[in-house]
Amino acid sequence: MARTVTVFAMSGVFAVWMFFAVVASGTSPQRGTGQEWLSWTPEQRETFIDGFVTGYVMGTRKACDATNDLWEVGKAHRPGEDPSARCSARLELYSTNAKSYTSVLTQFYTEHPDYQNIPVVYLMRFLSDSQFKTADELYQMALKGDLRTFF
Repeated sequence: MARTVTVFAMSGVFAVWMFFAVVASGTSPQRGTGQEWLSWTPEQRETFIDGFVTGYVMGTRKACDATNDLWEVGKAHRPGEDPSARCSARLELYSTNAKSYTSVLTQFYTEHPDYQNIPVVYLMRFLSDSQFKTADELYQMALKGDLRTFF
């Protein structure tokens, strides 16, 4: 009898825990979106940007370095014309300070809450050195359909 009560009590505790877990998950921002971005502190936003840029640079360099082993193996190239160099020359650069990126993203998500579902990493594509957009330019792109808005 005591064992049945204990199992029943444990089941009740588990049910209550599951209820709160489901309720809490429904109110937490979706990962990677503007809702999550706005829930972060300025320091967390800058840390994200630093991690994004570092990961992008390391990943793309590693991928470009691998091109020498995959294409035109054994073929002579002039300096800077091997597959790796050609790949590297086409990479996007993110040389602006982290605050520049965080201010654009924060302004965009704050002023345009209808677009908070757009992932941060997707918007970062439009913040590279060659394409750097303002929050208003991102908004205009979204309105025109030049920016993907459903994910």
